[in-house]
Amino acid sequence: METLLKRDERTFKLVEGDYRAKEFGLIREWHVTEKIHGQNIRIQFDGENVTVAGRKSLNPKDLPADLYKFLIEHFTPELMKQVFDKPVTLFGEGCGPGINGGAAYSATKTFVLFDVLVQKETETWVDQIAIPSIAESLGVKHAPVMGELTTDEVVQLVRKGFYSRLADEITGIGYEAEGIVAVARGLYDHRGSRVAFKLKTIDFRGKEAA
Repeated sequence: METLLKRDERTFKLVEGDYRAKEFGLIREWHVTEKIHGQNIRIQFDGENVTVAGRKSLNPKDLPADLYKFLIEHFTPELMKQVFDKPVTLFGEGCGPGINGGAAYSATKTFVLFDVLVQKETETWVDQIAIPSIAESLGVKHAPVMGELTTDEVVQLVRKGFYSRLADEITGIGYEAEGIVAVARGLYDHRGSRVAFKLKTIDFRGKEAA
């Protein structure tokens, strides 16, 4: 997913208003969720079987053993058949001790849902508004919804920084959120990709953020 702003080649600072994709300057409001600082996970269901993988590797051995155990035991074919009548891929973050944000998110390894791709005649992203109810049906948490925000409101929020709503909800620990993900609901670019961007708090804190 593309980040929102370009950087000055000399200072490496973000250049506000200089968007990495021209579409970003055309959207009035975005559906904004908290970006979770975990380990990217994909759970694929073909209608009968469940496969668990990371973003860069299909090998389960590349995942923490206790995280993989949780995912396989939780996302059973029976559960997936109760929720979905078509093949799908769930996208989320593996969270818990030893993974980036660590125990601030959860005392044990768990999964936080942020996207669902349905395999119909063509691949179709589920509307972001439906993600919380799908997560509830699956018995997992979802990336907290920050609201419908303008681009300027998103920039101000992330520049200032904010505490993770997910960490507060699960553990009560005051942990700074990694940033946000913003999606223009129902809009796609000329390549057929969703119009969406990410923005991290660290992006506003100098060259070391690259």
